[in-house]
Amino acid sequence: MSVWQEEIIMNRPMKTLICIGALLTACGGDDSTPRTGELNLQVTDAPVDSAEQVVIRFTGVSYKPAGGAPLQVVFDAPKDIDLLALAGGDAAPLVSNAVLPAGAYEWLRLDVDAAFDTVYDSYIVIAGNQYELRVPSGAESGLKLNGGFTVPQGGAASYTLDFDLRRSIVEPVGQPGYFLKSVIRMVNNAEVGTLAGVVDGALVASACTGSATGAVYLYQGADVTPDDVDGLDAEPVASGSVAMQGDGNYHYTIAFLSPGSYTATYTCDTATDLPESSELLAYAGTTNVVISTGVTTTQDFLP
Repeated sequence: MSVWQEEIIMNRPMKTLICIGALLTACGGDDSTPRTGELNLQVTDAPVDSAEQVVIRFTGVSYKPAGGAPLQVVFDAPKDIDLLALAGGDAAPLVSNAVLPAGAYEWLRLDVDAAFDTVYDSYIVIAGNQYELRVPSGAESGLKLNGGFTVPQGGAASYTLDFDLRRSIVEPVGQPGYFLKSVIRMVNNAEVGTLAGVVDGALVASACTGSATGAVYLYQGADVTPDDVDGLDAEPVASGSVAMQGDGNYHYTIAFLSPGSYTATYTCDTATDLPESSELLAYAGTTNVVISTGVTTTQDFLP
């Protein structure tokens, strides 16, 4: 049974609620109108170069109702998710059918086990070597998303949390392991589209060396001048790795995009694009694209 106790919610499969305070005013009495709704969360990622795995141990989720105290959901058991297994439009469920007070929320926080403590509950694998992941101030703030969202009264809302690993993973100077920063998009699954296409093999061959195949960077708004990932100027809001598929062509997919205008470009310099420094990247095929809800927009990149 899900139990509301002050600010703590224990996550259980049943949806019976014990009401405390004014959060659930519909409990008891003759008023059968629900004052709650359901929330579903899933996670996906925009990939990072050179890593084979990025595993995060999630222990719960905290929610901040507008004008109310934070509410914490603690999972029955931790959930270990390899984010790199979720590229190209795949996603893994994190919260399913969670019953929450209906209304507006100011933020949510993903509670994680991620510290430099030699436990390796959250970790990254690079060239076969495992390194610990640490969320700075993770014990206090976790991975916090400040964007608002709404839980509909008597209904359900589903959101995707898109980790931008290209901007999130940082190697700290003079410290072991890697930092995992909170660079996450939260999108409503009822209002998303997809960008996908082919990068011509001749373009890959001319732009790349060795086994590299590059990525497509996507920027919010039309006619954006592409820039690297450095925290300055235009930052890509999403990216999609380019990889050869069974048909012998190089494909990419960027899913869970809010509708609107974007600028897309191809680059093969992703391996040198570090999140906390500026690099000069070469771009090809920069073009405007429009994303529509429920539609896969096709944009190919030719020499």
